[in-house]
Amino acid sequence: MRCFYHGDVEAVAVCKSCGRGICHDCYAEVGTGTACRNRCESEVATLEDLQRRMTDLVKMTGQTYYGLAVFLALIGGALLLLAAFSYKTTEKRVSAAGGAVFLAGAVACGFLARRADE
Repeated sequence: MRCFYHGDVEAVAVCKSCGRGICHDCYAEVGTGTACRNRCESEVATLEDLQRRMTDLVKMTGQTYYGLAVFLALIGGALLLLAAFSYKTTEKRVSAAGGAVFLAGAVACGFLARRADE
């Protein structure tokens, strides 16, 4: 591949913003990306910042799922405890069913949290 700006020179990198081949003279390093010097550097810096933010958001997603799993498990446990000490049959059934649903939700959130952390 040839440099977009110097057609007689081999390209050493590809601009992360415009996708053009660039030679050593046209090449600028921006974070972990490459850019056309004095042309695409600000766009590549913006892309690098967005990529970093998305990585941080994915990490937060896993933590959020873990927190939700704990919350749902606590509610499910409380409902099952209520069912255990309830005297009315209907109340027992409803509380046990609700507790089972919340515990199932807690397990599902736990799996989602593990997947988000991978």
